[in-house]
Amino acid sequence: MSSSDFREIAIRGEEGKAERLFRASVSAFCALTRPTRQNAVQLDDLTLPLYDQVSAEARRYVAAALSECRPAPAGLVRRLAAEPLEISAPILMRSRALKDVDLIGLIARHGIDHARAIANRSSLNPAIARLIRALEAASAAQEALDAPSDQAPSLEEEIVLSPSAETAIPRPAGTAEGARARLRAMMAVGGEARRSLPDPEAQPATTDYGKLRDTALTGVPALFQTALADTADIAYTQARPLSQRALRRSLVLVLRGLGLSVEQAFLVVSAIDPNAHPHAEAIRLFVEHYNLIHAEAGRDEIRRLKAESVAALVQRQAEAETVAGEARLLRAS
Repeated sequence: MSSSDFREIAIRGEEGKAERLFRASVSAFCALTRPTRQNAVQLDDLTLPLYDQVSAEARRYVAAALSECRPAPAGLVRRLAAEPLEISAPILMRSRALKDVDLIGLIARHGIDHARAIANRSSLNPAIARLIRALEAASAAQEALDAPSDQAPSLEEEIVLSPSAETAIPRPAGTAEGARARLRAMMAVGGEARRSLPDPEAQPATTDYGKLRDTALTGVPALFQTALADTADIAYTQARPLSQRALRRSLVLVLRGLGLSVEQAFLVVSAIDPNAHPHAEAIRLFVEHYNLIHAEAGRDEIRRLKAESVAALVQRQAEAETVAGEARLLRAS
């Protein structure tokens, strides 16, 4: 794709312009001999604002084109992975831009069909493979929904259905939907009292914003980190690093996902780091960047942080099972 192709796109008129630019920019990226991470970020910046304006056919084309690109635009890949299977399948099966935490989140939100596509990935994390097998088994047992079972739950069922999850909900014993419901609950933004994600255009709850603002203004990082964990309903271990400058982008995404206005987000960020915006140009860039963030990107970041804690739990459970198995072998010998 040459620069003349892009000029042709620009002069063809408004109808279909977004879709042509969407396809052409991805084609140009895929044609690069050695695309860089910066190229991938630029593609995200170009395509994500167009995403809601393009057809399912364009999304299907882009999903197939990007499925084997490395590096790939992470934001665009995550949006495509959340599409119905007829669009998302190539991304689910092949894209290396999806990390383990992304895969767990997709299984939680979209269920067995996405899980089956993910199961076809090469070098799939064994813990995720076990989780998919558990969901497959639960799906096969759906007809036995009301049948009591005395069998001890498997490792995967313990991970997915563990009553120690912060947000407990009733589970249908031994069903795929029960497993998905508990995993979704572990990753939900805002817990049971906040079943749906916050409306990004609405004013956030006064108590939530007030808690973030007041704790940020104390100058005590731990207080703000605790308030952020409570407000976003993420683990404290996920919230704690967000106040560091190196993870400022993640914090800003979380604030966007919580529905804070640009003025509220600016106050919070400036309170925890007074040197973050030392002059008017820095403030202008913050406002411009924050207003350009897609609301779904903020909510995705909160889900990603939740998924990371779930992935860590999966890993700990797998390691504990390995240690227990080795101990049993030693005792037997």
